[in-house]
Amino acid sequence: MNINDRGIDTEGDKTSGKTEVNQIPFMDRDDVFLKKKPVNLVITLVLAALALALTVGVAKHYYEKVNNQERLKWESGRLNKGKLDEANAKKHDLFQPLRENWAQYIKAEIEVKPNKTNDHYLILKNNSSKGLERVEVNLYVVNWNGEASNMKSIILSDIRAQETRRMNLGAGGNSKELFCLIKSITAPSFSFCFDKDLETGGKSDPYYCSQEAD
Repeated sequence: MNINDRGIDTEGDKTSGKTEVNQIPFMDRDDVFLKKKPVNLVITLVLAALALALTVGVAKHYYEKVNNQERLKWESGRLNKGKLDEANAKKHDLFQPLRENWAQYIKAEIEVKPNKTNDHYLILKNNSSKGLERVEVNLYVVNWNGEASNMKSIILSDIRAQETRRMNLGAGGNSKELFCLIKSITAPSFSFCFDKDLETGGKSDPYYCSQEAD
């Protein structure tokens, strides 16, 4: 048997001298496609599943990374806030005696210079170890009949630690006496606020205020 490239037997029957052409049937192309189709479908499904798994894995990794970063940022912020609160608490406790006894360190008084006009001076003494941002002093005059009245208020700013500030009030005139009282003090340097007309802090630390110095 001699089969050519078309699948035909060209050898024939040599004894009879006749050549017979016999065709070998080929497999139908549709049958081949139908047999390959399930295989292709399985491969496609496997590849799709792998792609989906890869996508889910990448998304999960990114989410965990972002989540960890946010958690670390939150924990860092909480830790820093805790340290700041602790530092403020220590500062609060450190300066509480100074706030409670401020009147021993911060004083205002009137000084009279004996001369023809009897010039009066306001003397503000800050004997504390901290600066004062603002001090308001009320001036009172006692007239010849013994009655006292509020003459005016004077505001002094940026008084340094251990500083004595002098202010000339002018001639005393015909007044019998001039005296002064501190109305309010603001000192962020040691979280101190005082106002004789207002309550600032709590019962345990009445002159504490949360304003901090820069």
